[in-house]
Amino acid sequence: RYAEKLEERGYRTCLPDIVKTENKKWEVKDFYNIHLAMLREKNVVENDFSFSDEERIFVLTGPNRGGKTILEQGLGLVSLMASAGLFVTAGSCSGIPFSNILTHFPIDENLTINYGRLGEEAKRVREIVSDTDEDTLVLFNETYSTTSSSDALYLSEDLLHILKDKGAAVIFNTHIHELAKDIPEMNAWEGKGKIISVIMEIKDNVNTFKVKRAEPDYCS
Repeated sequence: RYAEKLEERGYRTCLPDIVKTENKKWEVKDFYNIHLAMLREKNVVENDFSFSDEERIFVLTGPNRGGKTILEQGLGLVSLMASAGLFVTAGSCSGIPFSNILTHFPIDENLTINYGRLGEEAKRVREIVSDTDEDTLVLFNETYSTTSSSDALYLSEDLLHILKDKGAAVIFNTHIHELAKDIPEMNAWEGKGKIISVIMEIKDNVNTFKVKRAEPDYCS
């Protein structure tokens, strides 16, 4: 009934096509964050995204308020809804959804009192890494933003190295543009799939809220 209500309001929905193939692939087209529909936002921008054996980790950069977090949340929610056997907020959704979804988003600073902000991040990252396998989608949002840029770069590369070795599917939303710059070197690491740089597009100094493959513009 809720899917029907969304469609009556002009939002797209579909049932996921759960298909197993030799190449472990999960693909959504024309998806959006259901939260925007719940708020009855107009002119919601839709995007395409896919994971496969060849492309597992995406480093996402772009301007503040450019749609990075909304995109990341939306993709996680589509995967969650597909895994639960529900409709999804997309034009199409196919493949095998993830059996495990882990997230690392900023939390209330009051919860960091025991470890400090960086210590709290490290503790949660360690738990995420230990619970990750090839069927896991991991969503990072501004991880290691609590430390210096040089330390953040070192820690982020170390983290991606481990996750690449584990074969996890990852979106790493970050303002550390140097991380995307180092992708060619990181793709020489052993492990499943390539690391890809994606950005939230800007046209004529206006955020389009569309994701595209490109090197970062080094301006958040």
